Amino acid sequence: MDESINIPSWADQSGSELVQSSKPKGPGSQWKALNVGPDMIRSLLLRKFKNPTPIQRASIPGALSTPPRDILAMARTGSGKTLGYMIPLLERLGSTHSPSTSPRALVMCPSRELAMQILTVGKDLARGMTKGKGKETENLKWALIMGGESMEGQFEKMSKSPDM
Repeated sequence: MDESINIPSWADQSGSELVQSSKPKGPGSQWKALNVGPDMIRSLLLRKFKNPTPIQRASIPGALSTPPRDILAMARTGSGKTLGYMIPLLERLGSTHSPSTSPRALVMCPSRELAMQILTVGKDLARGMTKGKGKETENLKWALIMGGESMEGQFEKMSKSPDM
């Protein structure tokens, strides 16, 4: 089966430095070439994500473009799809809680296991973006809402103004 990923034509027409004559050098340079911010790059490198996967290289530039582009992607398990959308989402939200507008993002998935995995990955990545910053800001708030759980408990989670 062919595992190649075609990078869409819009990805190299955004006026950014995505297309370079030579390969980027140094830690985090491939993430930087995708317009990922320094706080996110630090978080990724701390978690040993040194280079983006093909699905991430194809999806992140469009999701971070202005205006952001809708992305429809399909790849095998373990290919990096979660980070392919979580990185741009966290880049847009930032790493601090916004009590005035919540929730600011909604991630829907087909299973409880995947929902818990996404929550864990997202919280860990966001936590890495805030390392070394002052305590004056409140980290992003998350709520995991799923079927089969107590409605009262889920309403309570939503009343705490989650960002995600």
